[in-house]
Amino acid sequence: MWKNNHPNFSKLINYPDGAPKFKKYGGYFYMSGKIIQGNTLEQNRFVSISDFKWCMNCGGEVEFIWNSITYTITHPEGKINISEANRPETEKWCNSADEVLEYMVGKDRLRDVITKVTVIDRTI
Repeated sequence: MWKNNHPNFSKLINYPDGAPKFKKYGGYFYMSGKIIQGNTLEQNRFVSISDFKWCMNCGGEVEFIWNSITYTITHPEGKINISEANRPETEKWCNSADEVLEYMVGKDRLRDVITKVTVIDRTI
């Protein structure tokens, strides 16, 4: 179902008896050697807290820099995980985007700086 001009994402579906068989395959197409460039840092940035929450609620994964430290946000096991990159001792497991926004990035709360961080990469 679509809401606000984009899909309304829901929780992952587990199939205890195995995933259903695909009944139709649409095939593939060749893009004629076209190269699609990635986003710029400006296109990646979060323009508002709502933009960040939408990304989190849709399962987006994010890598960003704040005060020269790289942080990552992932969605393993149906939760949201945030930490400094390659420093598992700094990780926090969260149940919601609001909880992630309370994570401290250095001396700052993520909620206070999310529109100012340098987003290196984001999936949504």
